[in-house]
Amino acid sequence: MRARLKSTVETLKSPRNSEGFPIVEDGARSKAWRGRLRICLVYPHTYYVGMSNLGFQQIYSLWNDLDEVVCERAFLPENGGPLLSFESKRPLSDFDIVAFSLSFENDAIHILRILKLAGMELRSCHRSLQDPLVMIGGAAISMNPVPLFPFIDLFAFGDGEDVIYEIAKVARSNPFLKSNKQKVLEAIISEVNGVYSPEVQGMTPVAPVKRRTIKFINSFLTKTEIVTNHTEFSNNFMVEVSRGCPQRCRFCSVSYTEASTRFRRLSFLKSAFQQGVERV
Repeated sequence: MRARLKSTVETLKSPRNSEGFPIVEDGARSKAWRGRLRICLVYPHTYYVGMSNLGFQQIYSLWNDLDEVVCERAFLPENGGPLLSFESKRPLSDFDIVAFSLSFENDAIHILRILKLAGMELRSCHRSLQDPLVMIGGAAISMNPVPLFPFIDLFAFGDGEDVIYEIAKVARSNPFLKSNKQKVLEAIISEVNGVYSPEVQGMTPVAPVKRRTIKFINSFLTKTEIVTNHTEFSNNFMVEVSRGCPQRCRFCSVSYTEASTRFRRLSFLKSAFQQGVERV
């Protein structure tokens, strides 16, 4: 790796992969907790798989762009270790919100494993009003969220760039954030579009929940935020050029979950390409 990547590493207590080699990162955020909304963004698989996901990195960056929010990461332990946040090594129960990003249906079972490892009740109805609010988003949720209804407090459908800002804003300003999760859920549902709470609104939606769609995709630049040596795209820099697919194959979930195909302007992408050249 180049010297610049080594000089900007922000790992804590020398995190290591399953082979025992240190995980080296460039671009991770470190923020103080005091006075901020505390969110743990969880990928329901190992670090290696989760950090290969561009959408997961995008949400992590966008939440941390908000001064009033501190967002840390958590993953399924690779070698049976304790389940703690990657940045500060805190248990998930210390956070205000535990947010899962689910891209593939096969990873849904890992959500239950993570909740159990975190010492949290699996079913949302068994968790207390003081427990973290458990929410979820991602491509797999837009296809079929129903199997996870008993376990998740809040579902977010569609593109996440706008909705995560709105959820954070409502939760941060709610006076019941630390004491009554139910009231926070009710506030989010009333003020944010594209979300659903089975516990508050019932296990059977009376009407389809409209997914959120970013009309002006050039408003957001989706790219690698954290360059790491322990991922499928080791020390690579990725940029999302378009969202959706014009082929619309009926066997592909994109045909059902993406309302349209949207391409970013080349002039908008050039800054991301330049960052990639400089960082890897």
